[in-house]
Amino acid sequence: MVDRNRNLFGKKTYLITILRETAKGVSGGVSFIGTFGGIIGSILVISSAIIFVDLSAQKFLLLILAGLIGNIIDSILGVLIQAQYKCTECNTIVELNNHCNLKTNLVRGFELINNDIVNFLSVLILCSLYYISIV
Repeated sequence: MVDRNRNLFGKKTYLITILRETAKGVSGGVSFIGTFGGIIGSILVISSAIIFVDLSAQKFLLLILAGLIGNIIDSILGVLIQAQYKCTECNTIVELNNHCNLKTNLVRGFELINNDIVNFLSVLILCSLYYISIV
């Protein structure tokens, strides 16, 4: 749910956990336009599934809600556990342990938890919540 279009739309990005303004592209950063984009993305993906699956309006809306919840989970995990590094050259916060051809310093999260792991965990949590809700 990171708002990668902040400069395009002039919107501010906030850390989802404390609602403090943050830089564009920081894990856990959310904005109105980014959240809206996530909802539109969910609608497009779900709409493409209608070709193959008969969905009632209720299921369609539930799937959109699930997409929104997945985005929120992803943002929360991104800010809480995803590795964030500070470049020793330019002082930028990045998700890589190497920036400006130099090793970066871990400032938040866990070294082994990158964006791919956060994405996987987000899907796993969302699927688990769905499973719990139907049992």
